[in-house]
Amino acid sequence: MVSYFDDNELCVFSTSDWATVIGQALVHYVAVGSLTQIMNQLQLFFLGPFTVVHNRTTVTDFESNKVRALLVYLAVEQGEHTRTALAALLWPDYDERNARTNLRQVLYQLRRVLGDEQAQPPTLLISRHAISFNPAADCFVDVTTLRALLAQVAAHDHPTLASCEPCLERLRQAVDLYRNDFLIGFALDDSAAFEEWRRITQEQLHLQILDALTQLGDAAEAAGEDAKEGVEAAAEKAKEGVNEAAEKVKEATDK
Repeated sequence: MVSYFDDNELCVFSTSDWATVIGQALVHYVAVGSLTQIMNQLQLFFLGPFTVVHNRTTVTDFESNKVRALLVYLAVEQGEHTRTALAALLWPDYDERNARTNLRQVLYQLRRVLGDEQAQPPTLLISRHAISFNPAADCFVDVTTLRALLAQVAAHDHPTLASCEPCLERLRQAVDLYRNDFLIGFALDDSAAFEEWRRITQEQLHLQILDALTQLGDAAEAAGEDAKEGVEAAAEKAKEGVNEAAEKVKEATDK
């Protein structure tokens, strides 16, 4: 399942092959009166290995992991962040002046690799004092979409989850979005602050998807239906692993 936002409404549709999704840069067809081609200019995949697709091309020329880390943090923690806070996150062992100088250079490199100087609207909103991810940008972020799907399920008023097919479908879509753990294989060894945030975010998302799998399994059982083999096995794994995942979140938070 793949999702995108159209006029602030979450739209979702199916796909069975994530490699195809990335390779085709999320070119999809949606029925809106007639078939219309939908394509995000920029796609950010953080559930699994760090992957960025821009204009149908996988972006590989990031100059450093600091550039990648800045993009991830701004995209996942949407909202305004002061330059001072971002500099301290990525260069915790530097004095503020040198850290902010490094941030300015990394920000320039990030805008260049994204082609953001020509983008309309731009991906990043930048001022002298703060930087934020532009919610109006033509961009798909898998983490944002997964969180939105789960939030819709939590907020929806239904008698029982088993009787609410739209919510069950949202849970299935969230599970499909979760290719692997958040930023698997990625680390910023010289920034303990970023690594702590990455670990906590990874475990929180892991817990959320385990809970989604458990809900799907419980709903199928409550409805008196046979759950699909894959979902049933995953839901059982979720029940077994939830305590372990919760403990990891606690350990990361206590550090």
